[in-house]
Order: sequence, then structure tokens, then C-alpha cells
Amino acid sequence: MKALGRRPELVALVSVFVGVALVVGKLIVGLLTGSLGILSEAAHSTFDVAASAFALAAVRTARKPADIEHPYGHGRAENVAAFAEGVLMIITALGIAFEAVRRLTAGGGAVNPAGYAFALLIGTLIIEAGRAGILSAVGQAADSEALRADATNRLSDVFATIAVLIGLVGVTMGLRWADSVAALLVAAIIVRSAAKVAWRSGDILMDRAPAGAARPLRNAIEAVSGVRAVRSGGVP
Repeated sequence: MKALGRRPELVALVSVFVGVALVVGKLIVGLLTGSLGILSEAAHSTFDVAASAFALAAVRTARKPADIEHPYGHGRAENVAAFAEGVLMIITALGIAFEAVRRLTAGGGAVNPAGYAFALLIGTLIIEAGRAGILSAVGQAADSEALRADATNRLSDVFATIAVLIGLVGVTMGLRWADSVAALLVAAIIVRSAAKVAWRSGDILMDRAPAGAARPLRNAIEAVSGVRAVRSGGVP
């Protein structure tokens, strides 16, 4: 894992290829079964591929040295990519939720809970769990915000896949609405993870300091002999 931590670009590239394979598989199975849950996962994974591509580009850009136009380096490129990933995920969730509500109001859609659909979802669950773990570890080792955001996205995929799997089980039990409800759960999971990614990245891009960060520093300065007062604009 330490070796991978020194090769964040390779990890991001592999993540893109795995994402493409999952998109193709989910799209084919979703169309064959008519499952909105699986199709929503295909849409989710499509944006995941774009997000992973953002992460790959950001990792490459962030490693560039400072130049005349970027005297402080290119490190913020990763935060921009993570923020864009969060926005894309929210757009995906809104589309999924709209279609799920439309199907629920129509009494649920016709879904074929075939065995290969269960095989795809279980395989996806294993793959995404592995991707989340690897991306998180490499993101920490390489101090890559983009890879950490991608890991958060993969973790949301794990929970979303579980929701779709439960929905498909419900369909096999005669609950036609279960698939649409699973799609709504996927949308909610996506929004939650997207909000976390976008909020964290937005804070960094806006140079927001952690809450209460100035207080310990002020106390330390005031404790120095000879210091009469400490003043800073906007800080009480």
C-alpha cells in the first residue's frame, strides 16, 4: 500500500477503468430487467467515472511545480475536482429521485428480478468496497484530497448497492414499489455524500479556518512575557 501511495495517478487511472466496466454492466442488466434501482446505479456510476477522471486530472495537475502564473503551486486543483464531483453527484441524485417518484405515483414499474441481476449487485458490492478501501488508504498516504473524495464516493456506492439489492429482493416478494423506493434511497445516499464532499472542498477553496483555531494561538501569544494585547481583524 505504501508503494501505491507513491503512485496516486496509477490508482486513479485504474479506478476510471473499473468504473467504466461497472457502468456497462449495470446499464445492460438495468435495461434487461427494467430495474430503476440498477439503472440509477448505472447513472450514478457514469458520473462516478467522470468524477474519477476529474480526480486523475487533479492528481496530475496538483503534482506540477509552482510557476509564474501559479506561485503557490497547483494543489488547489484537487479541491476544485472534489467540489465538481460533489456537484455532479447532486445532479445525478435529483434525476434519480424524479424518476423514482414518477414510477411510484404510477404504481411501480415492471421489474424482472433475474439471477444475473443479483450476481451483478453482489459483485459490485465487493468491488466498490475494495475500491473505497484502496482509494482511502492511497489518498491518506499521498495526501490527495481528490482521491479521498473519490473514496467517499465509492463508500456511498456500497450503501447504494445494498439498497438496490434489498429493493430487488422486495420485488421477488411481490412488492413492485420496492425497486423505486430503493432508487429513492440511492438518491438520498448520493446527496448526503455529495454534500460532505462539496462542503469540505468548498471550505478549503475559501480558505476557511477550522472553528476555534485562533483561540489557542491567541492564548499562547498572550502568555508570552511582554505581550500586552493581541488584535486581529474579524477575530474576537
